[in-house]
Amino acid sequence: METFLILLAIIFVPFVWFIWRMLRFTDETVGDDSLAFGLETSENRTRTYRFSDSDYFGTFEKVMNYILFLAMIWIVFLLTKIAMQQDARVFVFVPFFIVFAGFFGFVIYIDQKFWTITRNVSVTFDPYTPSITIEGPQQFAMFTPDTVSHVDHHLLKIDNYKHPLFGYGCFCFHGTDGQLIWVNTAFFKSFSQQSFLERFFPPVSVTTVQHKFPYTSIIDQIESEQPTEL
Repeated sequence: METFLILLAIIFVPFVWFIWRMLRFTDETVGDDSLAFGLETSENRTRTYRFSDSDYFGTFEKVMNYILFLAMIWIVFLLTKIAMQQDARVFVFVPFFIVFAGFFGFVIYIDQKFWTITRNVSVTFDPYTPSITIEGPQQFAMFTPDTVSHVDHHLLKIDNYKHPLFGYGCFCFHGTDGQLIWVNTAFFKSFSQQSFLERFFPPVSVTTVQHKFPYTSIIDQIESEQPTEL
């Protein structure tokens, strides 16, 4: 009975939470975000985006990853306990669940690293200039087509769209004055990243850099070129 209630909570609670989040998201954003970037014929708008902890980590996919990670840890503990007390044969399943727990733990680790270039950062899109302004605790930059020498688009090389890290990446803006700013592509989720580059920086050279598993190359590069507190 106890196991059934735990499994019911794992399934039911995230579902109710997801429905609430989607209703809230629809109420706050539908019809607005596409106007911010001048990608439609409607009136352009200057918009500023900033992620809170709950906005970034509270998506349905990420919450499910946390739940699955904790569920795997709990199952490993339960099977180990049963194996020690009753039937040692169930112990053969432990490595299987350890692998899955390790996978979800790795996903959470990579996501947390991307959070380091997202927390306390605001990004403003101004279609009138056009320009993008990035402001953080230790950095401030406003880029226009005349002040950007080139842009590096870093992506995790993942072909499976169902992968939890599919689409993760960041832009690295190289200013003509030598300034270098990293921006999580999560700020561009409301519209096409390609459309943004074409609309805001049509003459600027863009280089796509793909990072293969285990994706530590992009983490090492970000950490080596980012201020400690950003």
